[in-house]
Amino acid sequence: MKPEDFLELTLKAARAGAAVLAARASFSPATGHIATDSKSAAGDWVTEFDRNAERAVRDVLRAARPQDEISGEEYETTTVENPSGYRWSIDPLDGTVNFVRGIPFFGCSVAVFGPADNAPDGAWLAGAVVAPALNVEYFATRGGGAWMRSSDVQSGEYDDAAAVRLHGPDASSDARILATGLGYDAARRAYQVAALAEMLPDFANIRRLGSAALDLCLVAEGKLDAYAEFGTQEFDWAAGALIAEESGTPVRRPSSGDGTRWPDWMVAGEVNVPRSPRRTPDPQSILDDPIKHRTGAGKSSGGVVIVRDALPDDYLEIRRITHAAYVTGGYFGSAEEPYMQRVGNVADRHEDALMWVAERDGQVVGSVTLARAGEKWADIAREDELEFRLLAVDPNVQRSGAGSALVERILAYAKTLPDVNRVSLTTGSDWLPAHALYNQLGFQRVPDRDWYVPGTDIKLVVYAYEISEH
Repeated sequence: MKPEDFLELTLKAARAGAAVLAARASFSPATGHIATDSKSAAGDWVTEFDRNAERAVRDVLRAARPQDEISGEEYETTTVENPSGYRWSIDPLDGTVNFVRGIPFFGCSVAVFGPADNAPDGAWLAGAVVAPALNVEYFATRGGGAWMRSSDVQSGEYDDAAAVRLHGPDASSDARILATGLGYDAARRAYQVAALAEMLPDFANIRRLGSAALDLCLVAEGKLDAYAEFGTQEFDWAAGALIAEESGTPVRRPSSGDGTRWPDWMVAGEVNVPRSPRRTPDPQSILDDPIKHRTGAGKSSGGVVIVRDALPDDYLEIRRITHAAYVTGGYFGSAEEPYMQRVGNVADRHEDALMWVAERDGQVVGSVTLARAGEKWADIAREDELEFRLLAVDPNVQRSGAGSALVERILAYAKTLPDVNRVSLTTGSDWLPAHALYNQLGFQRVPDRDWYVPGTDIKLVVYAYEISEH
């Protein structure tokens, strides 16, 4: 099918969802109350309007195309026998907080992904964002341009003849405006705010409107010059990104697919975003092995320790654990000392080094940083070595199995790197449990490489593990 063949259905589905929302558009918090549930954090709300709107969209799509898959924010992806190869992505209410508080910047977003010419892996084919409180709808098809027009979903009136083609922001503007958004998790926000400070010198001002879908549409319309947000998910940007792209605006979608497992930047317009936090470069690395580490009966409690790449949402816990481990170990009097301040800047560390965490029962209980020779966070690594640093386990959950799980994964990962012949590390001279662990796993002491923490008289001892085969 051609992209334009999906446009009518895309609009019909988005309008159906928007019609559910339109009942709210006519009153403010002073004249009505909406019950909310929290999904992940305070302010991350979901309402019955979200759920009802998504059901309305799904009903339209299922009736017309029963063999298509449907994914959405509020309900699981549908599975069908003999799938068509096309998948719909729904955000039934983008801008829920605005909606609840009576702020008119919210809408229903629908887009379809599937086979396309010159796109071996598929492409976004059609998308629509309908904003009932603004009486406007935006839509686009792949190769067919981006458009907007007035839309009254309550009356069902749409002025097809009055559709206006969108051409993106004015490249000659000398007072550019950047749109962005912030996550609900404190660590995620801290990273986003720091990144925003890096981007702001190229802009005259910023806007934080509360709807990624409408931010992208306003870039397509030229009212905003650029949009950049870290950590959005596919349903947030699926339709809006296509609309911005078809307006002629350069678009960068997250490299991590739907954004669920690995957060990344969604960008529209000319904006230089900071590097995303580093993760294991090989997507088929040891970290994608489904085998998890089961702790033994001798540990403080049985269970499973999962080792995974660190995410910005983990930064506060990594900082807390690192500080607690070092201060509790007696190496530093407080977290205010310069070295502790440096290692406590987890976002900076993650930009330049791989960082993993150990997670048990949904809680981060340990972390480690990996580096190669010449990299910013390498202390002792030689050219053929993988060094791990700052391995810290929460003092409150020692003997959880987190330390051994991290080290075992490091060794397994190192064996996948053909140019690595050795794993090296530094540890405290009197951290005897750590010494016992490294000896148990086959590490050897290398006294002639012992190292001092810069600016201190703290001596760290060196262990190394020889890799006999890859």
